[in-house]
Amino acid sequence: MSGDGDVDADQKKSITGSDLPLAKVLAALASILRDSTGRFEETSDRIAQLVVARESGSGVDIIVALQEFDRLRQDFEAIEGILAGCAQVIESSAANDATHPLRAVIDEIPVVDFKNRLARRLVWVSQEPDTADAAFVEEA
Repeated sequence: MSGDGDVDADQKKSITGSDLPLAKVLAALASILRDSTGRFEETSDRIAQLVVARESGSGVDIIVALQEFDRLRQDFEAIEGILAGCAQVIESSAANDATHPLRAVIDEIPVVDFKNRLARRLVWVSQEPDTADAAFVEEA
């Protein structure tokens, strides 16, 4: 991974080409969902503290916390879109479609930061044995 948090060329190469395995996508997505849920709890607590201590806090702090809520909303919308796409892939798998449906679902995500985090997690999950998927989700 490059220093700026983007996916480096070797990682991009390992997640391009053939389609992504559904189990790997779901394991990576579960990890991101867990992180997003934790960030949601932290942001909620921070906003509650800022509102209670409004006299000592600045309006800027509340605005920053609300912006984090917006980023979380975007994460949850991306997760929703990927899960809906996974459901469509499962439904169409009997048709033996030669396209790369999961890759197309991920390509439609408008939030670049989310795509980068998902790509990093997919690379990590792909490097682990299949039996490690559950452990990855729990540890992440």
